[in-house]
Amino acid sequence: MRPFDFENSIGFWICTTAHMFRKRLDERLAKQGVTSRQWELLAVLAMYGPMPQRQLADALGIEAPALAGLVSRMERDGWLLRDRSQTDRRKMVIRPAEKAEEVWSSSVDYFRELREIVTRGLSEADLKAMRAFCDRVQENLKESDELLSEPDKEDDGAVDLDAIGGGTASVALEDTVVEGLKPLAPPAAAAAQRT
Repeated sequence: MRPFDFENSIGFWICTTAHMFRKRLDERLAKQGVTSRQWELLAVLAMYGPMPQRQLADALGIEAPALAGLVSRMERDGWLLRDRSQTDRRKMVIRPAEKAEEVWSSSVDYFRELREIVTRGLSEADLKAMRAFCDRVQENLKESDELLSEPDKEDDGAVDLDAIGGGTASVALEDTVVEGLKPLAPPAAAAAQRT
C-alpha cells in the first residue's frame, strides 16, 4: 500500500479521537437500549427542537429514505412521536417521546462527566483554540468541493486533508502547548509501543 504520513494528518487525528468518543458513547447507550445513530437524532432534537422530517435529515447529514426507516423504528419503540405541522398540514413534525426524554437526561449527566475527563489538563485558551480549529476545518471542508478533483486512472484517489487550507489553523495550534499530551502515533507505531 502507498505510504501515508498519518502522524501529520488532521483527518486521522480527528477520526481517531471521534472513534474513541463513539466507542464510549456506544458502550453507555447500549445499556439504555439505544444506538448511537438514534442518540444523534435525539441530540439534534434537543438542540433545535421538534422539526419536519426533511429538515431533520439535513441536520443529521443523511438521506431522507434512511431517516424514514430510523424514525419509523424509533416511533415503533416509543422514542419518537410524529405530529402534523401547524403551519403546513402536509408535513410531519418529529419530536421526542417521554421515553426519549428520560434517556436524554441520563445521557447529559454522563456526557458532562465525560467532558470533565477529556478536558483534564486543558486550559480555556486550549479549548478556545480547539474550537477555532474545528470551526476552520469544517469551513474548509464545506468549501472543498471545488478544490477536490475527481481521481483519474493514474491517481489512487487519496486526498490529503491537510492540503485543504488547514495551514492557518495548524499554525494557531502549534503555539498552544498542552503539557502531558503525547503526539498521536500511527497504529503500527502505537502497537509496537505496547509490546
